[in-house]
Amino acid sequence: MVMKDIGSQNGAGMEPIAAEAERAFTLPGWAYRDREIFAREREAIFRRGWVCVGHLCRLAEAGDFICGYAGDQHVFVIRGEDGRIRGFHNVCQHRAHPLLEGHGTGQRLIVCPYHAWGYDTRGRLVRAPGSERLEDFAPEAFGLTPVAVEVFHGLLFVNCDPDASPLSQQAPDLAREIESYFPDLAQHVHLGTIRYDMKMNWKVRIDNSLECYHCLPVHKSFCEIVDMKSYRTTVNTVFSTQIGQAKSPATDGEDDHVVFWYVWPLTELNADTSSGMFGVFHNRPVDPGRTILTLDLYGPADLGEAQRAEVLQTWLDNETNVEDLRLGEAVQQGVMSIGYRQGRFVVDRSQHYSEHAVHHFHYLVAGALDLPREG
Repeated sequence: MVMKDIGSQNGAGMEPIAAEAERAFTLPGWAYRDREIFAREREAIFRRGWVCVGHLCRLAEAGDFICGYAGDQHVFVIRGEDGRIRGFHNVCQHRAHPLLEGHGTGQRLIVCPYHAWGYDTRGRLVRAPGSERLEDFAPEAFGLTPVAVEVFHGLLFVNCDPDASPLSQQAPDLAREIESYFPDLAQHVHLGTIRYDMKMNWKVRIDNSLECYHCLPVHKSFCEIVDMKSYRTTVNTVFSTQIGQAKSPATDGEDDHVVFWYVWPLTELNADTSSGMFGVFHNRPVDPGRTILTLDLYGPADLGEAQRAEVLQTWLDNETNVEDLRLGEAVQQGVMSIGYRQGRFVVDRSQHYSEHAVHHFHYLVAGALDLPREG
């Protein structure tokens, strides 16, 4: 197959992404730097996919809420006074000021900090100061714009597409997999948050997290605790799984594992069965060369304060995360080069280094953006 020159952001000149990873080319370099592509991704990917924004533990009582991002869309999820969990775009319907920040408890009335319009936990406008004298003012026409919410084995996912099929239908095996390793995840508690401002395209970040081809050359500390001979990757509908056995023997006689799940399009789940720690990486694409990554860490509820602080510091000091950030920012410089066209995937599904999950991701991207692909 002869590689064509890459000369168009509309896909002309790129080799189609093959359906079989073993013979597939990667996405071209311009797909990681072009603003037109990024604009299309906002519409076709970020606003149509299920994105994790938190955990059920943050919504224990009526009025508890948590804010997050579904791609570029600021949203919040709140437990209503009727016990139901609902999600909304985080924007006042008066003059578009954001309504809430971070997370909080007992928010029975959601009051805009700009002009004090107020909404109840069902998103209904219940207060609009000064509107009493307006002609034909209909409060019911100014309710908050909802987003779909799904509680997925304790995790809170949102989707800005009102026509999206449930995540449980898109990924019917995902909850079963997570539950098999973390049956008590829904009872975990939030330990802390770590934030990274990354100078890389969101796809560079996902690419890196979907393969362990770079683990032996780069992640020495990771390979000291995980048996690379046992490390395997599988792909399944809109998610993929990477799992490796811990080298240290488990105290209960059962094998311990590190497990990584990627959920299309922006969520990464990082789990360690030996410690019971469960990390949720939230990717927020800002522009073609910048992504904000937020890591929320969850653990068993019986951890003491000292243990929680120790766990959080361990994740802050994690060498693998720092190494991946350096790699991603270097790759972003590389995809800016007109000397890079398209790569090839290295695939052997029986080996730790196989890149077929990256191919699975590129195939989904190409399909969503209507870029050339087979099938």
